[in-house]
Amino acid sequence: DLVAREAGVAERLVRPLSAQRLPETEVERRGWLDRSRLLGLEGRSRRAHLELAARFGIRDIPPVAGGCCLAEPNFANRLRDLRCHGRLQDLEAVRLLFHGRHFRLGPTVKLVIGRNEADNAALLRLRPRTCFLLRPAEGNGPTALLDGAADAVQQAEAASLVARYLKAGRTGSARLAIAPPDGGAETLVTAAPMDEPRLLARAIR
Repeated sequence: DLVAREAGVAERLVRPLSAQRLPETEVERRGWLDRSRLLGLEGRSRRAHLELAARFGIRDIPPVAGGCCLAEPNFANRLRDLRCHGRLQDLEAVRLLFHGRHFRLGPTVKLVIGRNEADNAALLRLRPRTCFLLRPAEGNGPTALLDGAADAVQQAEAASLVARYLKAGRTGSARLAIAPPDGGAETLVTAAPMDEPRLLARAIR
């Protein structure tokens, strides 16, 4: 399947809790694992998991999570976009998938704009050294990361997208500070907010 193929492990990926419900793997055929000792759990009920935990004396059981992020359409689309552009092995890019609004400006250029204070803090913390940093020249507003491969046109597009989410940009142009990937001095620019059709055409949703 996709996980085994992308991980490059072919038939060596074993799912011990549900192995009995799945085709036999190379690991089991070679006798490296005893298939009879693997389980065949299925469905959404946690009853069998809790019974198994009790058998092993496990008492500190974490609460049920909200589900796999891959089942979230927005996250799945971001991951698919990253895969289509050959960056699935880029750990820094993968970490950014969990934060902000994502826009595709070119085959090697993506923009991530923070949605709130927590996103802004995460983008600052996770900023790759190869990314431009965009933020309001004055006052509060979204922080954004832009791939360092962006040319002048794409930098202007990025500024226009960020301006769209600034209060000043809702009524006119907005002033932004852009820090280059090399850590040099910030450049101040004035950008008009991007219109809705162009924004939607670039959004990864």
